Amino acid sequence: MLVHTITIYDWPISLIKEIEKCIQNFIWSGDIYKRKLVTVCWNKVCKPTSEGGLGIRSISCINQAANLRLCWELVTSEKSWAKVLQGRVIKHNTPIQYHVFSLVWSSIKSKYNILLENSK
Repeated sequence: MLVHTITIYDWPISLIKEIEKCIQNFIWSGDIYKRKLVTVCWNKVCKPTSEGGLGIRSISCINQAANLRLCWELVTSEKSWAKVLQGRVIKHNTPIQYHVFSLVWSSIKSKYNILLENSK
């Protein structure tokens, strides 16, 4: 369930920070509720083992990457869900500016311009 929701929806920053805090507490103390002195910064821990980290992936990075991938699928896919959503939210190759009730679009609309700026 966690992997599915993180790949479909844009999670609130407060929720991501709370989950990462629990992960950090578990790594340093073995208990998600017990805080302990942090000896290595979280960015270093999240690096691959080849770069000296533990290879743990940041939840916020996973969420951003999954939303970018979903946006890419929206732009390039021939699947029916992508065509329906494109018809609702993209007019003349630009995203609409008004609100449309769509849980998927609300999670990837901020990534649409990033995707267009960084792809050919």
